[in-house]
Amino acid sequence: MKGRPRKAHLEVRWDAKRERYLVTVPASWTGKQSRKWFESEGAAHLWIAQRELERASNKPLALHEGQDSGRSVAGLVEMFLSEREGKAGHRAVANHLDKLSAQFGGSSLGELHPYAVKEWLRALPGSKRTRWGVFCSCRTLGRWAMRYQFAERNPFDSVEPPDKGTAPKAILTVEQMQALLEIPKPTYVQAWIVLGAFAGLRSEEILRMKWDCLDFRAKEIHVPADAIKKTGGMRERYVAMLPVFVRLVPRNLKGRIIPVSRTTFHSYATRLAVKLGYEQWPHNALRHSFASYHLAQWEDAGKTAHQLGHTSTAMVFQNYARAVKKAEAEKWWNSI
Repeated sequence: MKGRPRKAHLEVRWDAKRERYLVTVPASWTGKQSRKWFESEGAAHLWIAQRELERASNKPLALHEGQDSGRSVAGLVEMFLSEREGKAGHRAVANHLDKLSAQFGGSSLGELHPYAVKEWLRALPGSKRTRWGVFCSCRTLGRWAMRYQFAERNPFDSVEPPDKGTAPKAILTVEQMQALLEIPKPTYVQAWIVLGAFAGLRSEEILRMKWDCLDFRAKEIHVPADAIKKTGGMRERYVAMLPVFVRLVPRNLKGRIIPVSRTTFHSYATRLAVKLGYEQWPHNALRHSFASYHLAQWEDAGKTAHQLGHTSTAMVFQNYARAVKKAEAEKWWNSI
């Protein structure tokens, strides 16, 4: 074939003049060059994914409004993730949906049979908790797609949720905490460790907070409403600074407590986990450690629940605290 080679893939670029994303379809695709603009990059990639699927299957290209009846799973995933960028749990959801795209990326949601979805979930490697998390992320994607009329049905609503399993409640030993504090690390990592292990804050809360939330004169930490996870607990709280916290936390700093991207932060946490013998950082290990040692030391579930931001002591016993010897609790609060 003479002339320029056929363009294999469509690309998205920013059109500064129109302030929109542009996809140019070359003449080699349809016999005449055409262009299409989009409000978001995710929508542009979604459109491209469907066009390339049509081209691969030798179907007529639906280049105009009203002809696009199908939406590829890969395109929907990209658009969905671009909308929720920066929200809590984004990294985990993206990881879950990457698995969906790898298996069913070229298909539309409507083409996925519930039984095929069930068997795919059953065969996924990992723990029961991991498979349950993948299912929840995929079901949320399907409901989002239906809400915005990108799909007529959600196959994950027809599937029985997999067994959730029991969430591991990993806590650090006194020796592990002492080793962790001795490892050279950035100031923000030290702050994360101390705020989690000796004040009970969630990592997501710390990521959203600034240093001016710490009042060293009153010895209180203000956890504002915009930092708290919306789970039915306290909408705002003040946490007491215990002596070990005051001794270990960095001072005289301004701005965000963790001034780096979430990716950088999680990468550093993983490196610390490896040094302690874990493959990755145990989920909420610092907060679980706080709950366990705090309850063992003061034997007051109400006080522990208040520090954690819970409105019920049942949450402390059922989901957070593990059995800890009184002597170990004494070391945690007085010898570290």
